[in-house]
Amino acid sequence: MLFLHSTAHQEHFKELCWSDERMTIAGIHPDSVFILAIGNHLTGLPRNSELRDQGARLVGTARTDRCYRLLARGERAPFKPGLVEVGMEAGAAIDGELYELPSGAVDRLASLVQSPIRIGRVRLESGMEVYGYLCDPVEAPAARDISPYGGWRAFLAVNNLE
Repeated sequence: MLFLHSTAHQEHFKELCWSDERMTIAGIHPDSVFILAIGNHLTGLPRNSELRDQGARLVGTARTDRCYRLLARGERAPFKPGLVEVGMEAGAAIDGELYELPSGAVDRLASLVQSPIRIGRVRLESGMEVYGYLCDPVEAPAARDISPYGGWRAFLAVNNLE
């Protein structure tokens, strides 16, 4: 399994999803893109099957750049996650899982999410940009900021919600 926290792999992945350059890294299909799961699409959680059904393959763990906030939407459990871009001065790095996905599956995945969630660009702490699940910032005032937990799985565990 490939983990992107190593410097050697980060250098290879810098231009990954948003360039015309083809992937030549062993085990990565040249017609693939990458998507970051940060909430209920994580391994073992309720919506992970949506990724697997589209042919996604877990590549490893990754963290967002420090320009996001993680939200728990809803007044009570089950909460729904939301990743909102807020800028480097107000953000935090959020843990997630990076999946390799056939490029043709992005539109199908996008059709499975409902507003205020959308699929867009997410920057990782390595500087690489990948697809990811983003939340419309208008949801932020009504949601609970759970960024201090570092990730969705940690929030669930600490609050006995798994």
